[in-house]
Amino acid sequence: STIAGNPLASPTTGDSHNVYSIGVTRDGYILVSGNMHVNACRAVISNSPYDISAWTAISYTSSTEVTYPRFIKYPDGTTQAFWRQGVSAAGQYFSALFNDTTRTFGPVFQIAATDLNANAYEQRLGVGRDGSLHFCFGLRVNANAADANRGLFYAKSTDKGLTWTNAAGTISYPAPLTEANSEKIADIPIYSGYVNQNGGACDYDGHYHTCLWQTDENNHTQIVHIWFDGTVWHEELVSKFDFKVDTSRPLLTGTLSRPALGCPRYGKTWIFYRTTEMGRDGEIRAIDVSEPGNPIEHIVTGFNMGTLELAVNTNILMNDNQLLMLATRGAIGY
Repeated sequence: STIAGNPLASPTTGDSHNVYSIGVTRDGYILVSGNMHVNACRAVISNSPYDISAWTAISYTSSTEVTYPRFIKYPDGTTQAFWRQGVSAAGQYFSALFNDTTRTFGPVFQIAATDLNANAYEQRLGVGRDGSLHFCFGLRVNANAADANRGLFYAKSTDKGLTWTNAAGTISYPAPLTEANSEKIADIPIYSGYVNQNGGACDYDGHYHTCLWQTDENNHTQIVHIWFDGTVWHEELVSKFDFKVDTSRPLLTGTLSRPALGCPRYGKTWIFYRTTEMGRDGEIRAIDVSEPGNPIEHIVTGFNMGTLELAVNTNILMNDNQLLMLATRGAIGY
């Protein structure tokens, strides 16, 4: 609120869509963007590298309908912004690259397109050690139900989102990506428990992994691991929950966090979650899904996240084999 013009529109609106994203550019400039739910772009940049004492407003789009800002950083140091333009179940997905020399974002280009009767919601973006960008998304067709999503679709880019291929690199997809112009990696039906925006990451070999919810034959919510092994895509149920998350309404109550996923550099894949059910409240848990058919569950720590989501730093996990996440107490909307 002390920055000229209050560019982040402080105080933060009491709406769980109004998340913040933080990025650090190649030269150390800090980017913060957020507090937007179908608003004009709200973002600031530090005046000096690695210095939080002074900030200036910055923008990556002229759109007045911005939600879900994302920043990623490539191995070559390039920072890229992603965001949704439009409204729930009728939005498009865009991106822009940051230039450290001019300290500005370059031209906006479109990543995913819909007929505006659906919304392309990304899973967590993946960046391989080779600098490849991995974009996985589902389509939400009804804003009144949390699991009105279907999919799952995928494409890989070696030029930061300008051109795309399938996971094997054998089929090209012109930008922007669509349902018909991408690789369908899983046939997830609508109203089957799939809530948008779950975890995803690349493993050491640059193969993409993601996860989501599905309702099983006993009407219980379960976590599903979906991954590419270098040849084919796989899908496996990796949890044994005895409860069902209410996904019939637009917003979730927080009984189960969306699954987060990360891969260290030693061939492992972990899915992280917390729940208030089954006597597991006050714990952060991880499922080792490295060996297909043999998921092994662990308690990471006894920390009460309340009903909040988890945020895992996938870069630190891959580069340093260290699990780093925000440890925050609270409830959705506070």
